[in-house]
Amino acid sequence: DGPVTPIATAPADLDSLSFTLVGGKTISLEKWLEESVSDSFLVMHKGKLVYERYFNGMSRPSQHQMFSATKSFVGTLVLCLIDEGAIDPAKLIQDYLPELRGSAFGDATVQQVLDMTTSIEFNEDYADPDADVWKYGYVFGISVPPADYRGPASIYEYLATLKRAKRPHGEGFLYVTPNTDVLGWLSSRVSGKSVSQQLQQRIWQRLGIERDGYMWLDALGEEMAGGGLNITAA
Repeated sequence: DGPVTPIATAPADLDSLSFTLVGGKTISLEKWLEESVSDSFLVMHKGKLVYERYFNGMSRPSQHQMFSATKSFVGTLVLCLIDEGAIDPAKLIQDYLPELRGSAFGDATVQQVLDMTTSIEFNEDYADPDADVWKYGYVFGISVPPADYRGPASIYEYLATLKRAKRPHGEGFLYVTPNTDVLGWLSSRVSGKSVSQQLQQRIWQRLGIERDGYMWLDALGEEMAGGGLNITAA
């Protein structure tokens, strides 16, 4: 709810704009968007929308999963709470989420989770069918568990099962999506509001965004903070 911020437009014909790909092939923007299986493509220039195209059944009202771009939104929510003094980045995750004591995250600091420098045994190689990321997907229905699966039913249960690696926290960067699920849980615990509610109040209403977004949920109704935001392109 609230006033909508209009988007100024200055349409430009960019369809025939051409460029050279690695390997020497010259291609137009329109053709490249088709061949790259793009769903939507917008160009803003000096505060105005100059180009807008949709493909593969998408249109302006279509909501599209943001996948890992969700992480930037969730990280912003945590930074807001840090700025307001509600979260101390030097404190341990288990100070805020005692459910994660003994897991890979419990004795990591909030800052280390934000930086993805936690020590964790987790393989996020999407080309590996046995990677941990597919087991992570079980709780969200992204990947299909085996018929005899008796593991976690929710993301919060799953996070508590992840184990530390041998290296210390803070030693190096490792891209691990569950870090951001911890941040989503943290922001909800501290604020008393879901990630969706926080996004609505801190971003959607303040920017005057016209169209709704929604979050992918697990079987118990918990949000997929690591990649579950679905929004429109414009």
